[in-house]
Amino acid sequence: MKSSIVKLAALSSLAVGSLIFISFRSSDHQETPEQILILETYLMATNEAGPYIFHPDKPTEWHDLKLLSKKNIETNGQLITTKLQELYNAGWKLEAVVGGDQYQRYILTKR
Repeated sequence: MKSSIVKLAALSSLAVGSLIFISFRSSDHQETPEQILILETYLMATNEAGPYIFHPDKPTEWHDLKLLSKKNIETNGQLITTKLQELYNAGWKLEAVVGGDQYQRYILTKR
């Protein structure tokens, strides 16, 4: 009987400890809401081609891409890669990529 009481006390302590851990963990997530950032890259043959970065807390950025040709594909790709790397270094994580022939949309999140 004494061992049953000890086991029950140990299980109760474990349950209480787990509940305390879960409550602290869930309250931590409530304090820092997730932010969403959208990076859209348009590759059409117009003057509006380029990556548009829609920030949650500042104005939209736009970076000009040269009109698509074999001469500037590498330069354009480096610009997009550089912008994605800057966002990653700032704490943004890539969640999804969608798009078609003329555009790509990158959805990034940060807590």
